[in-house]
Amino acid sequence: AQGVKLVLPALIRGMDESSWRAKASAVELFGAMAYCAPKQLGACLPTVVPNLAAALADSHPKVRDHARTSLNHVVSVVKNPEILRLAPHLLAALDDPDKCPSVLQTVTRTTFVNVVDAPSLALLIPVVLRGLRDRNPDGKKRAAQIVANICSLVSDVKDVVHYLPSLMPAARNSLLDPDPDVRVMSSKALGSLVPSMDGNILSDLLPWLLDKLRSEGSNVERSGAAQGLAQVLAAGDPSKVPDLLSPLLQQIESPKMSVREGVLMLLTFLPKSMGARFEQHVNMVLPTILKGIADEQEAIRDAALRSGRAIISEFSGSALPTILPRVEEGLFDDNWRIRQSSVQMLGDVLQSITGTTWQAISGSQASEDVGYGNKEKSLAVEEILGADRKNRILAALYMLRSDVNPGVQQTAFQVWKSAAEGPKTLKRIMPDLMTVIIQCLGSHAVDKQSIASRALGELVRKLQERILVDVVPILQVQLNEGDVSSRIGVCLGLTELTEAAGKQTLSDFMGDLVPTLQKALCDTELIVRQSAAAAFDNLYNAMGQRAIEEVVPKLLAGFQSQQEGGADPSSLDGLKQLLSVRAQAVLPFLVPHLTTTPVTQDRAQALAALAEVAGDSLTLRLPPILGSLASSWSGRHDCVMVRTGLKVLKGVPTDGLPTIVNELDRGLCSITNSDSAKGFYATLTGQYVDLLISRGMMSRIQPLVVSLVKSMASPERLLSDSGLQALESVFDSLQAADSADAADPKAKDSGAAASTKNAKLLSLVQPICSELNSLALNIAKQRAEGYENAYLTAMTSQEGLESFVSKFLLVVLQNGDSQDKFLATQSISDIASMVPDEVFKPSTKSILGPVVRALNSKSDKAIRIARLQAARLLVGKGGDLCKSLAVPLLSTLSKTISEPDSKVRTEIIATIVAISPLAPRPDPFLNEMIREGAKAPQDLQPQFLHTVAECLRQASATPSAMTIKKISEFARLQLGSPNDSSRMHAGEALAEVCVSQGCAEWSKQLSDADGLAALACDDSSDWELRHGAMCSVGRMLWRGQPAWIEEGETGRQALSSLVSTKLSSLLEDDRVPIQAAAIDALVAIFNLCSKCTSDSVASAIGAHSLAPKLAALVKSAPQMVRLHALKALKMLGKNVGNKALPVLDTVAPVLLIAAKERSLPIKLSAERALYHLLCIAEGTDVLDQFCKSYDDADVAKRLSDFGKRVLCKLSSESDDESDDESDGSDSEDDEDIVFD
Repeated sequence: AQGVKLVLPALIRGMDESSWRAKASAVELFGAMAYCAPKQLGACLPTVVPNLAAALADSHPKVRDHARTSLNHVVSVVKNPEILRLAPHLLAALDDPDKCPSVLQTVTRTTFVNVVDAPSLALLIPVVLRGLRDRNPDGKKRAAQIVANICSLVSDVKDVVHYLPSLMPAARNSLLDPDPDVRVMSSKALGSLVPSMDGNILSDLLPWLLDKLRSEGSNVERSGAAQGLAQVLAAGDPSKVPDLLSPLLQQIESPKMSVREGVLMLLTFLPKSMGARFEQHVNMVLPTILKGIADEQEAIRDAALRSGRAIISEFSGSALPTILPRVEEGLFDDNWRIRQSSVQMLGDVLQSITGTTWQAISGSQASEDVGYGNKEKSLAVEEILGADRKNRILAALYMLRSDVNPGVQQTAFQVWKSAAEGPKTLKRIMPDLMTVIIQCLGSHAVDKQSIASRALGELVRKLQERILVDVVPILQVQLNEGDVSSRIGVCLGLTELTEAAGKQTLSDFMGDLVPTLQKALCDTELIVRQSAAAAFDNLYNAMGQRAIEEVVPKLLAGFQSQQEGGADPSSLDGLKQLLSVRAQAVLPFLVPHLTTTPVTQDRAQALAALAEVAGDSLTLRLPPILGSLASSWSGRHDCVMVRTGLKVLKGVPTDGLPTIVNELDRGLCSITNSDSAKGFYATLTGQYVDLLISRGMMSRIQPLVVSLVKSMASPERLLSDSGLQALESVFDSLQAADSADAADPKAKDSGAAASTKNAKLLSLVQPICSELNSLALNIAKQRAEGYENAYLTAMTSQEGLESFVSKFLLVVLQNGDSQDKFLATQSISDIASMVPDEVFKPSTKSILGPVVRALNSKSDKAIRIARLQAARLLVGKGGDLCKSLAVPLLSTLSKTISEPDSKVRTEIIATIVAISPLAPRPDPFLNEMIREGAKAPQDLQPQFLHTVAECLRQASATPSAMTIKKISEFARLQLGSPNDSSRMHAGEALAEVCVSQGCAEWSKQLSDADGLAALACDDSSDWELRHGAMCSVGRMLWRGQPAWIEEGETGRQALSSLVSTKLSSLLEDDRVPIQAAAIDALVAIFNLCSKCTSDSVASAIGAHSLAPKLAALVKSAPQMVRLHALKALKMLGKNVGNKALPVLDTVAPVLLIAAKERSLPIKLSAERALYHLLCIAEGTDVLDQFCKSYDDADVAKRLSDFGKRVLCKLSSESDDESDDESDGSDSEDDEDIVFD
């Protein structure tokens, strides 16, 4: 033996030599050792045979031949008879790999009755390894089978240890083979090798198997690992199984599907692998299997179900007391998958007892309750399970036939049919069935309640009143004594009961059902009431109106007793639940009871609560509900009715919004409604707008807003104030919606935020402003008819006006487009005309600011005119309150006088003139206008001159000398302008400059040689300059003060000199414009003298002495001069009166002739002159006196006839032109007059 050990390493090294002779010699010596030391060689065969097998593949034939010979000699040391018989085949397989499959098949067919020794293994294992490494599944399967069988025949497990390093990798690979048979045999082979493994190999194998068990690869790997691990555990130490299983079972909660599936696969193979030893672990693994059954992944559920069935298949007899309680618990699990799998496992249990295969049974639940069981099978089940448990299981199966999940229904039906005997079965299990139903009805699990209620319904359909006699009292007890879940279950049972029972049956039991249902509807828990409402819905379907007539009055009675301090506070909640399921039927019954006027606070709150659940049915009931609330409304402080109305409106679904809008508009405008009722509708409208906005119903808001604007004009304060407050609410809601749109990130990203700023509010500008204009016209008409106190009632208070202005008009003026601003500006004028001045005045400044800012923006002519008119109106209303804005406004306007459009220019000038008195110092804006006028085109300079003149006339303070000088210089430049308008306005400006400096300057310009009057008479100057000077003199005379000629000698002398020396000659001037201007100056003198208190002043001046010259001009001058002369004579008559007799001799005949001319202007002017000169307004005394004293009788007679026939018929107020010319101002149309 020692020699073999010494020689063997040298021979093995010789096998590795490159020389074929050395290899052949070493191989030959291996064969010789079989005869020299057979026993010792047998122990070394695990080393020798692989080397000889390798030599069979050598490239040299002699080496191969010696290897075959040596192997034949080595075989002689094998003692196992079966291996000796197989030796030729094994050697052939070693020599030719293609013969390996057939050899393996031969080996598997061999029956081994003797132990396998080490030499036998040495010859067999190399062939087996080739089979395990073969690609052919059959070869792998046979090789694994040989390993599993041979290892059990080995006399000493240590003999296998030498082959583990080569067998283990091959066994692992075949364990993961796609072929399931290969995996089965490989797992058995792996299990058979466990006794030969030491701790190191086993510690390496288990982690590998666990890793593959949880692998995310294919389920083939997990299945092979599960089978291998099951065989390893079965072959290993049983005490270590719990330590390995416990952490594995916890991984059923893993989020990875592969991990969960691997665990359940292991549990599928363990029962069969471990056999009876696994029974002690059943109780531990069942919860894991049930969790797998409830998994969302179908693969996991299938694996869990296979695991459960594997356990039942193995232990249905011995472990039944452990398995069955778990299965029974799963029958009513919350998860339907667990229920279905539990039913399937229960079917397997019953199948193992009765032998009836439940999967083969088909049919429907509509079939008879008879099954395929028989008495013998039933007794067998009862013997094993016990009568109580058998009945309890059958009751559960019967109830699960009504499961909410169709899969559970079908499975339960199949198992029931396999176990039930016939109709007697149902009767026998009825007590247990009712117990289970009641327990499930009182469960917290919704599915349990539903299953039980449906099962109850099925029973009622079958048994009708026979079952109701027992069921209804049970339900009543549960409702009175049970917890919330029990009460819910009772309601679900009532729902199924009322649906399943026939009409006649329900009619017979109404006396018991109605109180039960009423109590459930008034339950303190919402979910109970909802379930009861579903039962009422079924009752209504069956009994119709009778259900309402019996249930609803009792709930109403409970609600009314609650109002009176009684109990039952949940009656209203019960009514709400009825409306939630049957609003169309119940609401018509409720509304008349709740809307009886006056509506109390309690009934209003009830309406509000019921409206939340009434749905579509509420739409048709809006008129009576809102009408009763409006009739019961006591004013703005009555919030209950309004809140109720608002909740009622919010309860109407979206498709009822048009009806709501129409009803609100009708309530606001109906002539049959009282002002108080309209006030209610207005208040309600203001609060409801939010909902319309949120639902994008802007088009529906407009008619409501128009009606609210109309309501502001109501003389009833309650209605008008309600309308205004509603409008304020509308404005607030729209601005909030606009702000939300602007803040929307999507709007910002798209750039739409700026374009949509205040878009919703601005959409109402046109209808609101249009309605305000209509109101203004109506109020103006009322005032014209004598109603002096006709105002926009809602804005007769400062608070109401400021609120409307700030929330609407100012927002529009600041954010609207040009058209919106135009309408808002017009509305300012409309509101000002409808509001008392003392109310409007404090708000003028806040409104004027945006108007002033808007004047700088470019816009259409109409818009600019409206703004200017509004600014003028506001300044006129506000007075001193607008002083702070006067200077910037005047500065802005002075730069726009050059506006090319004459109408806009006229408005600008009028606005400047209206605002100028508010300026504390006129110098800044006057200087600004002079600078702008100097730069303006020639044809626009008259406008600047006219504006300066008017501002000077109304200035609150005297301009500085420097400003006066600039004005004078600017005006004198235009005094001789070829443009008629320029000359007249330049003269106007110079006259205002003169008047602003007092009597001295005024007298100087009339009398001094360098004065304007002297310039007018200077024949050496251009006629245009003389005309301009004469226009200035005329304006000076119009602006002269009576005190200057009454109290001052200088003024009187200047005026007398002007009449006697200058006007007398100017009346005869050859220039028509100068003649006309001189006549106008004479008219101004007549007017000035008429204002003096002393008649001596007029006599001293002697202006009437020029009457003959005027008569001469009437007689022969050009028509324009004649008209001016007639105007002067008319003024003379108006101011002198009956003192005009001295001049009548000269004037009257001329005027009589002119009064009969064909020229209508001359004719009419002559009539008016005669009318005033003859004092016809006071009678015909002067006319008669003159006719009697006049020398020419014919003229006197004609004049007398004309006076009585024509003049006496004239009215004293029918002048064709205004005589109120105290300011001597010229209209803007003067620029169109051209003197020839």
